[in-house]
Amino acid sequence: KPRNRWTSPLGQTLESVTTNTDPPFTFAYNPNDADMQRMREQLVLEPVLTHAWHEATWACCARPGGLVVDVGGNFGWYTLFSLALGCEVIVFEPVPLFQEVLRLGVSLNPGFADRVTIYGNVVYDAPGNYSLRVPLPGGKHKKKLGMTGMEGRHGILKSDFNAQALRVSAASVRVDDLVKGRDVCLF
Repeated sequence: KPRNRWTSPLGQTLESVTTNTDPPFTFAYNPNDADMQRMREQLVLEPVLTHAWHEATWACCARPGGLVVDVGGNFGWYTLFSLALGCEVIVFEPVPLFQEVLRLGVSLNPGFADRVTIYGNVVYDAPGNYSLRVPLPGGKHKKKLGMTGMEGRHGILKSDFNAQALRVSAASVRVDDLVKGRDVCLF
């Protein structure tokens, strides 16, 4: 499959492809992520979930002002797909390495930047700064880089404890405070 290769300002090696979705979009990703291997071949990430996402959002995205909220945007698959469907998107991604990939993906798709707002916050119901455990690429095997864990009142929420990790701290926000009065697509 045709791929473009990029070196990011933070030193990541990234690739981009045009997806096999309806509608298609250009998706940037880190090829060192184990979850991206299948996507590179099929040009669709999580095919069943992507289909379900399309079925749940296309009508809302067709309405003017339809808004999708993506919490934990990672590389931006669902953000970019929602933008391709016509929605506006608010995305929360506190990990700078993932923000960089997401911003590249947005920039590779004409017209997307005007309809997306990217927040570098975690989403949580209690104010504060929260610590994230972000798996790093490297070693013999590819890692599931999206398995970022967040420490909160109930311990660490999901994580790949076997991977070497980077600690990131981010302030929390409440989604409700940022979307008051907006037509949020609910599913």
